[in-house]
Amino acid sequence: DDGSSWFHIYKNLFYSAEGFKMDYGGHDSIYEDNLIMTYPYDGMQCFHLDAFSNGPSHTYRRNRCLIGLGNYMDSGCGDPSCATPTPYPEDYVHVGSCHCDEPNLKMYSNEYYTQEGDAVIHCGDEEYDLEELPEKFGLEAGSTKSKFPDEETIVKWAQEMINDMILSKKETAISLQVKV
Repeated sequence: DDGSSWFHIYKNLFYSAEGFKMDYGGHDSIYEDNLIMTYPYDGMQCFHLDAFSNGPSHTYRRNRCLIGLGNYMDSGCGDPSCATPTPYPEDYVHVGSCHCDEPNLKMYSNEYYTQEGDAVIHCGDEEYDLEELPEKFGLEAGSTKSKFPDEETIVKWAQEMINDMILSKKETAISLQVKV
């Protein structure tokens, strides 16, 4: 979060949480191969990246982000029980916010899923459809936007992510035992 730098955030399952948020001077972090399942609430569900003065930046790649698990939630709500009863459709399509013209920002091969299959990125004060970013800014090449998959697919993705985490911990433990 705010001001954090040099993190490698990978193979995590984020449920009811904002994805990659690095602002107020944070830089040089890599966010990859994560599954983000979130309620819409502020138009920056998958990522929110502030610019850093010419040089350091972030990498956001191969992530899968699903927006619109339920109703709109106010920022800071933190619990599905406080979600307002009426969805705000405009927030279902806003997947993230960044300074798209930042020269060292790398974003590619991500998957965005919304109720209607649309994906809009806030670039400073402007908004762009996901499909416009590769040509206009060189961002999000190979990224896709689609309608929500069925529940079985979502559960399968979550199970695969959890199984990968468990396997990774076992491999680490075995590796540590061999070295001792």
